[in-house]
Amino acid sequence: MTIEEYFSTIIWILMGLAFIAISLIFLYMIYGEGEETTQSESPTKAIKVSGKIIQITMMLQCF
Repeated sequence: MTIEEYFSTIIWILMGLAFIAISLIFLYMIYGEGEETTQSESPTKAIKVSGKIIQITMMLQCF
């Protein structure tokens, strides 16, 4: 493995981690605010959120 391949791999890993972090921040902005105010709806909301996260990960796997 040359130096160029090594640093290229590091850059790809960092870009992937940054994308995951940005996605999680986005999901927290949408679903995290309402979850703090209402605790009784959390099981139903958790199922909906997990379903959306699964859909997003399935779409990402296509790339």
